[in-house]
Amino acid sequence: MTQRFGSVARLAQTLGEIGRTRFQLLLLELAEARERLVWIVILSAIGAFALGLALLFLSFLVVVLFWDTARVAACLGVVLGWVVLGVAVLFRAGKLVREARTPLTLTMEQVRTDFETLREALRGGP
Repeated sequence: MTQRFGSVARLAQTLGEIGRTRFQLLLLELAEARERLVWIVILSAIGAFALGLALLFLSFLVVVLFWDTARVAACLGVVLGWVVLGVAVLFRAGKLVREARTPLTLTMEQVRTDFETLREALRGGP
């Protein structure tokens, strides 16, 4: 009888250690994802601001250069260029969203493996 309780205690201890390890893996993945997201946002904001200013002045330059000869065509060309760029960027963003990896994939795979191993052990498997 004492041996049975010892086995149950070892099983409980092992399960507790597995849970703690998986929780640490979850926290590590969340911290990495958060840090990566912060840098992505910061760098994207700086890059978008710089490119926005450059493109604004480039658009202004095109209109000014053609003001005397073809101001309407220049304005339409600039607008059309912006529309094409905007549509292309939105399509690319949509593709990235559709192809995005599920967050916490490693943690979920490890937890699934743990449950399968535990299920086999409880059935009396190898």
